[in-house]
Amino acid sequence: MSKIFLTGAMGFVGSVLSRYLSSQGNEVIALEHDLQLGRPLPDQAAILAQGDIRDFPRLREILSHYRPDAIIHLAAKAIVAEAQRDPYPTFDVNVNGTIALLEAWHEASPDAYFLYFSTDKVYGNGLEKTETDPVKASGIYESSKAAADLITQAYGSLHPVAITRTCNIYGPGDRNSRIIPNTIRQCLRGETPVIYQKAGKREYIFIDDVCRIITSLVEKRQHGIWNIASGLVLSNEQVVKEICKHFPTIQPRYAKSPPWLELDDQCLNTEKLCSSLDCLSFETFPSGIARTVEWWRTQ
Repeated sequence: MSKIFLTGAMGFVGSVLSRYLSSQGNEVIALEHDLQLGRPLPDQAAILAQGDIRDFPRLREILSHYRPDAIIHLAAKAIVAEAQRDPYPTFDVNVNGTIALLEAWHEASPDAYFLYFSTDKVYGNGLEKTETDPVKASGIYESSKAAADLITQAYGSLHPVAITRTCNIYGPGDRNSRIIPNTIRQCLRGETPVIYQKAGKREYIFIDDVCRIITSLVEKRQHGIWNIASGLVLSNEQVVKEICKHFPTIQPRYAKSPPWLELDDQCLNTEKLCSSLDCLSFETFPSGIARTVEWWRTQ
């Protein structure tokens, strides 16, 4: 058993990861910002530690008290459109929150394994991006994550760190405003989903695969930068049509892409990952979508 301090444990990825870590016999200490009376925890086995990711003294206090074996930092403002509308809280949480946690780790628990959950968006547009490619972000969300990514690398000169850059994650539990949950919600309401004609291709990975990989990196205490992706690169049309297979009476419509969607294709090179971990057992897209649609039908 390992004792793991997890930030962002109430979000989509964090809540699923927390349950997965607990199922593997780990003790999870989950940072919770807005504690609400009667609100169920995504992971009932987790220990709840109330605090703000930007509150350095509180983070130092938590780490000093629990002395975790590992720290996994997921807490972030993660919705691209929201970041564009409201940049300040995005930079405040994503950058200042990361600095506060890194410094608390440095002072209170430097022997703990540290993993920062970054994103493929830090590379900008392009195919087969490798871990040695430069960080080249432009939008608000992308730049905030790139800044935190580079700051984490800087702390890596003091203590070893791991940074994961993950492609688009989907699966049960994602209620955010993204193409897959948005399309499923539209279909459940009997509405016509939209296929944008010039949207670039994106790479997708199922949430369970992400949890398996993150857990393996922590268990093996792997350091450095790691691309996490499945090799599944799909167009907007392919994603929407796969979802519509579960709603036979609904036909999507085509529309001109809005300016913010006219991007180049994006995907990651996972040679480093696959040389260290099992990359042959990823969830297929039809199966992953089927599981996601079924989850939504129960909500």
